[in-house]
Amino acid sequence: MTRSEERSAAGALAAGRPLDALSALERKDDARARALRGVALAQLGEYDAAFELLERAARELRDPRALAAAGEVAAARRDFPLADSLLRRAIPALRRAGDRRNASWALVARARAAALAGDARLARACLARARNAPADATVRAGLALARAEAALARGDARRVRRAPAGAPPALAAEIAATAAALARPVAVDVLGRRTLDAFDLASARRAPRAFVVDGLARRAAGASLARRPVLFAILARLAAAWPRAVGWRDLARDVFDSPLADESDFFRARVEIARLRRLLPRGARIVAERNAWRLAPRRGDAVVLLEPVAREAGDELLALLADGAAWSVPALARASGASARTVQRALGDLARAGLAAASGAARARRWVATAPAGIASQMFLVGLARSKRG
Repeated sequence: MTRSEERSAAGALAAGRPLDALSALERKDDARARALRGVALAQLGEYDAAFELLERAARELRDPRALAAAGEVAAARRDFPLADSLLRRAIPALRRAGDRRNASWALVARARAAALAGDARLARACLARARNAPADATVRAGLALARAEAALARGDARRVRRAPAGAPPALAAEIAATAAALARPVAVDVLGRRTLDAFDLASARRAPRAFVVDGLARRAAGASLARRPVLFAILARLAAAWPRAVGWRDLARDVFDSPLADESDFFRARVEIARLRRLLPRGARIVAERNAWRLAPRRGDAVVLLEPVAREAGDELLALLADGAAWSVPALARASGASARTVQRALGDLARAGLAAASGAARARRWVATAPAGIASQMFLVGLARSKRG
């Protein structure tokens, strides 16, 4: 492969024209051509084939740029442990080679992978290390996107609305698509009568002086009730009526699915209420009032009840996945109140629609919402044909 062919292919990739790069590489099969072809396939979303080519090229060339590119593709495939391992090895090697721009971009990729895996601490650490990155528009745009995803992973409500000036078109489009996806309604503040996007949801979950009953994660004031669906249903019913009380017949109808309530339902309600009281955070109470019960949060606290905005199983799962964390099927089943089989079917539909992706196998299998344009849609690590450093 000649230098001019390498530069032509690398230039096409840098400009976001992967088909032109593949055309230039059509009859080439050396290690550098395989690396560049792997980047082109990654930009086209062919992640499995791209990873195989880049991993092979990294072994043959011993070039940290190919190793970092393979790490990006692993993140796009949602294999976050592998992505972190590859990027962690590539970053110091790029720095030793004097390639500061690609070292910074690899840090950005590692931060994004950590944020999408729900590891807010690692994402924050990578972003802090990338703070003094070279003044390159592509790196700045990648940092903007990574900061948005890291903010969501740690429950922060900061927004990134647009890409920095000079960002490559594909990366600018990815930032815009991410902002649009995060602005999509995912929850309802029942008592406040308003819909919430992902950032509003993060703010609502952290609201001061509030007793938050979270119907998306089946949590109440920070305490998980995901394994206690009946108790959570009772609490949600009390929260929906707050500050009024709920009678035992209403609980029997709405929670126990018993339209013809009898004395056994009354005693069951008393038993379940007693169990729920023991799980409430300190300061919150359930007060009995003439065969009815009323939720009483700490003095000065307001009750906030959050519910999924959608009615279909797949939409509710997307709302749960909107926090950026990686979920197991059992955890999603507990949080949504659906059976594991129903959740698996819905996840399969979301995966076929390109809205969710899985990594790992068996008990280690985890599901995440896919990035709107894919994490490897604008790879900066295309300088495999360059000898220039910096």
